[in-house]
Amino acid sequence: MYVNKAALNGGGGGGGGGGGGDDTVTVYYKEGFSNPYIHYNANGTWTTPPGVKMEDTVVDGYYKYTVDINSGTELEAVFNDGNGNWDNNDEKNYFFPAGTWTFDEGTITAGAPAGIDDEVTIYYKEGFSNPYIHYNANGTWTTPPGVKMDDSDIDGYYKFTVNINSGTELEAVFNDGNGNWDNNDEKNYFFPAGTWTFDEGTITAGAPSGGGGGGDDSVTVYYREGFSNPYIHYNANGTWTTPPGVKMDSADTDRYYKYTVNINSGTELEAVFNDGKGNWDNNDEKNYFFPAGTWTFDNGLITSGAPGGGGDEDGLTIILDAPADTEQVYLATDLNEWDPGDEAYKLTKNGDGEFEITLDLEEGTSFKYKFTQGSWASVEVSSDGGDAPNRSYTTEGGSETITDTVVRWNNS
Repeated sequence: MYVNKAALNGGGGGGGGGGGGDDTVTVYYKEGFSNPYIHYNANGTWTTPPGVKMEDTVVDGYYKYTVDINSGTELEAVFNDGNGNWDNNDEKNYFFPAGTWTFDEGTITAGAPAGIDDEVTIYYKEGFSNPYIHYNANGTWTTPPGVKMDDSDIDGYYKFTVNINSGTELEAVFNDGNGNWDNNDEKNYFFPAGTWTFDEGTITAGAPSGGGGGGDDSVTVYYREGFSNPYIHYNANGTWTTPPGVKMDSADTDRYYKYTVNINSGTELEAVFNDGKGNWDNNDEKNYFFPAGTWTFDNGLITSGAPGGGGDEDGLTIILDAPADTEQVYLATDLNEWDPGDEAYKLTKNGDGEFEITLDLEEGTSFKYKFTQGSWASVEVSSDGGDAPNRSYTTEGGSETITDTVVRWNNS
């Protein structure tokens, strides 16, 4: 399905809120789309399509997202797979009042799905870098060193969620995976069901908030290289930076840059990007808007969270050097049944004049592929016009980048 015109005409959107207060809506989405996105209107403004990628939960087949509706009456939303396939309730959209709701194939019921109330979520403030949590959730301890905690959207914090299956609490200790432990002087740590922040032995209720680097009053933007050495020019609290703005820092993820701004209880960051040399991306003079939280910006598309985070999937970026007169490039592969003009596999042109695409693939995925200009009549060929063999690659895990070259197209 396609989203209705009212939703598509929306501008930059509101952000995800905290956990389930009177002004929040929490939606648990039962898998129809795998890796679903929620595109929503929380306070009179729609998110930028496809919206925000929903988070995995510990209950198999369910995803979750929480939105602060700021004293509004309801959340208006539609769902999609991030590749142009939509569920918009036959163009009537879906509506969720403040509270917690479960969405299952178009049916909305009050409350969370069974098992959610038995979760413990821990935000661990970096003491160990790349920490592991070794825990006893239901009478059985994990095998040491336990489970490596995930990066969270908040700088300096790691996160892990455990289902304790109607138990009363989670017993846990932490370590660095190399034999160095924090076990609370052999007394261990205990976490009841709910969300908790762990900071150097101090446990407080709720997720971390406020301060620089990803709290309730800050915006962190990860910018995927379009401009190399990009600048962000922004309005955080009613005052714009002096052009060209602030040079963004290199991030730990290849081809990404990063910047964090404290918006001091404001609702959003307004921003544009440039190369410091007079070349600008200002969203066709509409600018870009980022609510409090962490966001990834990729060729005009804004998604929630840091790049490459979460799940068991990793990012493979393919960069293509193509003939100078090339206007568009597609990836035809056994991953998409060799469709030569699949819009979901269309490469984008970067600031260096190359074409690129990033695929979310599990470690060890082997696939074959070719480049086309949208049809088999315009497939890549060898320099003498002969058939070019299939390319192949096997992912190794983590953030990977490979570079290919097309010397000639079949129709040139």
